[in-house]
Amino acid sequence: MIRINISRCPERWIKEALDEVCTPYELLDLIEKNRIIRNYLHETKAIEIYYS
Repeated sequence: MIRINISRCPERWIKEALDEVCTPYELLDLIEKNRIIRNYLHETKAIEIYYS
């Protein structure tokens, strides 16, 4: 199971892009393909992904 927390994401346009995805796997795919979002989330640690 994957649990994702994006509540700390302050950039509205990124949060809106993340809100458009339906599943955690789609979210991971979006992050993998979008370098701007990936770098932003990595630098700010605005997203937490838990695997179990």
